[in-house]
Amino acid sequence: MRKLPRLLILWGVPGTGKSTFAKYLVKEHGYVHIDTDVGGAGESKAAKAWRAVLNGTGSPEEFVKLACYNPKPVVMEYGVFADERSIALLDRMRDAGAEPWWFDGERAAAFKAWQDENKKARPTFVDPMWHSVVRVIEENCAALNEFFGGNMVRTIEAGPTHVPTDDTFKTMFGEDS
Repeated sequence: MRKLPRLLILWGVPGTGKSTFAKYLVKEHGYVHIDTDVGGAGESKAAKAWRAVLNGTGSPEEFVKLACYNPKPVVMEYGVFADERSIALLDRMRDAGAEPWWFDGERAAAFKAWQDENKKARPTFVDPMWHSVVRVIEENCAALNEFFGGNMVRTIEAGPTHVPTDDTFKTMFGEDS
């Protein structure tokens, strides 16, 4: 197994299991999880630094430095549009020491998994954004393939059935988990 990265960024199609995998890394490998969808008083310094990047008052390099100096390794899920601007931001973070991975899979299964997960928290959930996000992903597919190269993992198939987290870990980092 290769050495695990100090800062791992999970990016990809909604519903492909980025949050589930991040929770697995916390439990099984001692990572700290930065949830980009949650803010507030309990937010970590690294999460606040990420918010500063998003609102234009901080730099990706500052965020990566702070996250990498954390006593524990950090996993962050970044589930936003996969457009040129976002890829450029992620490229700066990779250059500063982050390791990004793209989570992908069968689209109908990912959509169903994403809907099911959101309906657990909000029973009346209806989403207008999933299709818009995936459309942008499809429009930028060539740039994503070029950027992520070998750091792409297929994590969901028809059903929807997610690939077991142990298997995803082995695909990403080697056989000895």
